[in-house]
Amino acid sequence: MIVNTLNNIGLSLVVMCFLPQIGLSGFFQAKMSIRSLYLYTFKQQLEAPYKSAKKKDNIYGICFAFAQCVIFMVYAASFRYGGYLSNTFPLFYFTSILLKVISDIVISGKALGKAFSFSPRLCQSQIAAAHFFKLLDDRNVSKSFHCKFNLFDQTFSIQFGFTYPTRTDIQVLHGLLVSLKPGQTLAFVGSSGCGKSTSVQLLERFYDPDEGRVLIDGRPSHTVNVPFLKAQIGIVSQEPVLFDCSIAENIQHEGNTRNVSMVEIVEAAKKAYYPTSRYTVKNDKRKRITIAQAIVRNPKILLLDEATSALDTESEKVPRYHSLHVPRLVIERGTHEKLMAKRATYYKLVTTGAPIS
Repeated sequence: MIVNTLNNIGLSLVVMCFLPQIGLSGFFQAKMSIRSLYLYTFKQQLEAPYKSAKKKDNIYGICFAFAQCVIFMVYAASFRYGGYLSNTFPLFYFTSILLKVISDIVISGKALGKAFSFSPRLCQSQIAAAHFFKLLDDRNVSKSFHCKFNLFDQTFSIQFGFTYPTRTDIQVLHGLLVSLKPGQTLAFVGSSGCGKSTSVQLLERFYDPDEGRVLIDGRPSHTVNVPFLKAQIGIVSQEPVLFDCSIAENIQHEGNTRNVSMVEIVEAAKKAYYPTSRYTVKNDKRKRITIAQAIVRNPKILLLDEATSALDTESEKVPRYHSLHVPRLVIERGTHEKLMAKRATYYKLVTTGAPIS
């Protein structure tokens, strides 16, 4: 190449001016080849699923065609043979009798086939019925338990592990263990999905723990009458649900075990800082109504499931700490002052607010 360039420098310079274009053309060709190779590989990957789907479609088409035409095949064979019998033995086989036989058998066969089509739903209904009867078997036998004992005056202990019935492969809670006395406050701190709301649902007996138990004054919670137990508990949930009635009626509904006066309703609304505006009830106002419901109920146990999640910063009376990135495990336990003094995980969460790896 060098020798040829020296032989004719002028011509060589002209040719060398096009070397960048030649290099770019090779680069573009390589890029196009990569794209073509990628598309070819992608086509090969789709070839097997396409053949499988095509085979299944052919089988489905044959089965559907057979299901649609089998009734006509039955009628054709029945009427042909019935006509032969009627013509050959007119004294023994009357046309009306033949029609009745054919109609009865064909209709029965169609009903049987229709019944078989519901077999998957039958299995589902059996599973649902088993869960329903299990709930009936778990009902409390004591209707007057709350008349004989004064509950919630001594201790309230929690010790359980739990998995959801529909997700038995995921352990939601690993041996949670706490104990409370009247007048004490307990806070669960953790990230979304670590089991805080699940713990609240277990306390209200929406579920029963897989292992362990909830003790009320030393008695298992499943031995307490459920309506009486829930009458002693007030809850402010993450997503409040209101009834299609007035605000006062919604607040009064939570205290339906007794007659609630309008003075109590207004006082509860004031304590919940419900505004005097009568415009559309937004999510933060819905949350305030739920807080007023809990106040008017005057429960012995008050459960707050992120009660201030829908309120603005200035309206929050209780700080929310939910950035702990250790799901399903209790890593620290103690009062706010003690945990801050340790200057560990909780301290870092409160001071920085950043997720902890």
